[in-house]
This record gives sequence, structure tokens and C-alpha cells, in this order.
Amino acid sequence: MPAGNPGASPVTTHIKLDGSWALTAPEAGTYVLSTVLPPAFERWWAQAAAAGGRDLLDERIEVTGDTHLSGVLLTFIDRRPELSGTLRTPAGSAVPDQVVVIFPVLEKLRQSARRVAWTKSDAMGRYRFPDLPAGEYWIVILSTFDPRDLTDSLFFDVVAAAAEKITMNEFERKRLDLTAK
Repeated sequence: MPAGNPGASPVTTHIKLDGSWALTAPEAGTYVLSTVLPPAFERWWAQAAAAGGRDLLDERIEVTGDTHLSGVLLTFIDRRPELSGTLRTPAGSAVPDQVVVIFPVLEKLRQSARRVAWTKSDAMGRYRFPDLPAGEYWIVILSTFDPRDLTDSLFFDVVAAAAEKITMNEFERKRLDLTAK
């Protein structure tokens, strides 16, 4: 899908019976690789799109007239990772309706939509980040938040000072309860 143009039509392809696939961008530009599986495969998740030591699911792809990517290996798994937990006050009460933001420790991964996310705690103080790839992350509770902040590198530097560092392993379903201050 063309990056930075939410109204643009996605560029799609289908996987052949032999597992191969090809994709042609209609024009030069910056693209983001994403996957959509049919409902019959809803348990499956795109873990990686490996090419030349890079994971194309984590970066924008610059396409020019002479761009050619080959040997991209798409890996799908049926063990979906997840980070979840409950927000509580120091006294142990649930904290509803608070924003929780998670983002990678590595700055170069902060442009990856699958690694930078936010959610609000529900009425019981619960939060959830499904399909979070393995890696080191900062997680922070915020009382005020504008989603546009996620495009500002200074935002990450400022909130990292109040964040907790966590590590997600491959296939991990981790529970992390957080205390709101």
C-alpha cells in the first residue's frame, strides 16, 4: 500500500499454488508491505517478510523505475503473540480509559505500524496489544495523547523517560500489569 496516502488503493497479489508470488507497483513511490488473509486463515499472522537480511514488514519500501526485490520469503505462523495486562492504581484499583502506548527501543523500527501502537484501557483497566513482533519495547501510560504524536520522533524521546522497558520473545503471550502514577 502506498505509504502516507491512506486513500490510495492497495496493490494486491495472490499466492500461486507453488507458493510464489509477484507484485508490481503501478508507479514509483514509497510503499508499505502488509498482508491480508482470507477469513479461513484468521488464526494465521504474518511474522516476517525477509529479503536480504531485512524484514520488509518493518520498513517503508522505496520503489523507483529500476527497483527489483526478489527472494522475499513471507512467513506466516498460527501462534499469534500478544501483550496484555491491567492498569491499576498503587492501591490496586482498576484504571479505566487511560492511553497505553508501546513503541520499539530501536529508533529505526519506530516507523513500523506493527511495532508502534496505542490503546485505551477498558472499564476493568485491561489493555491488549495483539500480534506484537518479538523485540525490545518501551511501554507507557499517558493521561493526554494525540495519535499524531506517533509521527514525531521527539515524542518518543520524551515519553521514553517515563516508560518501562519490556522484551517480547517469539510467539510470546505476555501479561504485564502496570501501575498508574
